[in-house]
Amino acid sequence: MPIRRSALDLALLATGRRMTALGDQLRAGEITGAAWALEMRALIKDVHLYSAAAAKGGWDALTPADFGRIGQLVKAQYQYLNRFAGQIADGLVLDGHFRQRVILYAEAGRGTYYTFTQDVMRDRGMTEEMNVLHPADHCVGCLAETARGWVPLGELVPVGARECLGRCKCTITYR
Repeated sequence: MPIRRSALDLALLATGRRMTALGDQLRAGEITGAAWALEMRALIKDVHLYSAAAAKGGWDALTPADFGRIGQLVKAQYQYLNRFAGQIADGLVLDGHFRQRVILYAEAGRGTYYTFTQDVMRDRGMTEEMNVLHPADHCVGCLAETARGWVPLGELVPVGARECLGRCKCTITYR
């Protein structure tokens, strides 16, 4: 059974704080860009592993196929990180925008959580899904997905793939 989204949000917040602290160390010149990127890679991998495990109902529920799928998600994040690290090496200003970009790597775990939750729900016989808004400033995509109401499972634009990316405060309910 997937864990509550609120529990995942707490874990992502903690990882986001660790990533922010690393970014602050980079900004202060306490670590090199290479050291920052290496540590970020480890945290990115952790985010997607525990997000998938949360959706599947625990570490023991993850299959070899799940680990392969997680690997593909992590690989995509590594590509983004490599591009970001290159921009930093080329002189990107490490300002507040930099900090916000760093946090997005932690928040990407929400998309992984819903990717795996959808599989669990399909296995349980659920055939429909609906986006649910919660208190937040919502992007146009979240408002549009909510307006659709109940749709066949797999037809919603996934959390994490909308304009708000991993910052999405929506949840998805199933029946």
